[in-house]
Amino acid sequence: MIKKLKSKIFALMMTSLSIIVLGIIILFAFLNCTNTINASKMSINRITRMRDHAGFQGERMNPEIEDFINEENEKVNKHIKIVIIFSSIVSGLSLLVIYSISKKTSEIIVKPVYETLEKQKQFISDASHELKTPLAVIQANTDVLENEIGNNKWLTYIQNETDSMDKLINELLLLAKIENADEVRNYEQINVSEEVQVVSAMFESMAYEKQVTIVTNIQDEVTINGSRQEIEHILSTLIDNAIKHCEPKKEVKVELAKEKNNIILQVKNVGEPIPENQRDKIFERFYRVDKSRNRSEKRYGLGLAIAKSTVQKYNGKIEVDCKDGVTSFKVVLPIG
Repeated sequence: MIKKLKSKIFALMMTSLSIIVLGIIILFAFLNCTNTINASKMSINRITRMRDHAGFQGERMNPEIEDFINEENEKVNKHIKIVIIFSSIVSGLSLLVIYSISKKTSEIIVKPVYETLEKQKQFISDASHELKTPLAVIQANTDVLENEIGNNKWLTYIQNETDSMDKLINELLLLAKIENADEVRNYEQINVSEEVQVVSAMFESMAYEKQVTIVTNIQDEVTINGSRQEIEHILSTLIDNAIKHCEPKKEVKVELAKEKNNIILQVKNVGEPIPENQRDKIFERFYRVDKSRNRSEKRYGLGLAIAKSTVQKYNGKIEVDCKDGVTSFKVVLPIG
């Protein structure tokens, strides 16, 4: 996000300043050449009028007038060439200066935003780690109490909420880990075809409960150099999301193919379409289209945000499209 913001600011400044500066240089060159041409015309007209007043001496003045006109034309052409060369040099130097100014200014503008985001990421990571210990203590104590006093609805409430909190903390830690650019990447060669098959099979029971059928179309031996955990998270997020939003007795289609130097993953479901004005927002942290349903299902709006961050980490892209009652999530991952 920071890189995109920086690029947009740089491009905007570079374009604006270039148009202004080059416009001034072109205007200067045009006016300069126009003044030179007009001055030359005035000199030629003055000599021509002198010839007309000379009367009988006109024949003798013609060669001199022609020489003068030729000399003026040469001066004008020479001056125009000098102006063009000078303008080109100034334009080139101006573009270099504009490039440096735009680059430096964009860095200065983006720096506070970058620092704020870094502090936010660090805070989320630190807070999540700090919450893990007391949460583990609460879970351990509720288990002990359950063993002593048996089933109790109040303990059940505590256990459900601590489980939800534990899930939220783990997702926050995963998001912080993915967005940590300084993290050492221990990548390996992964058979994505097998991962799609395994993850799809994991959701068969969930699909059965929702009266949904998972249909796969997987190209064999599609591989990528990456993290197995990250690839599995992308797959599980999209399949889980598709099943939960699919209409009963319909299909969730999971498709994997290799096209040129890209891996194409598509997960489709039949269901209520995502409003067009919210299709970009669903990839934001904590954003939920149906807040009431997601809250009841203990969904915090982090799954797609994590998936997008993971995809971008691989220099890929993720997008959503809704057409003819079918919602389709498409992930493109470059292999190289």
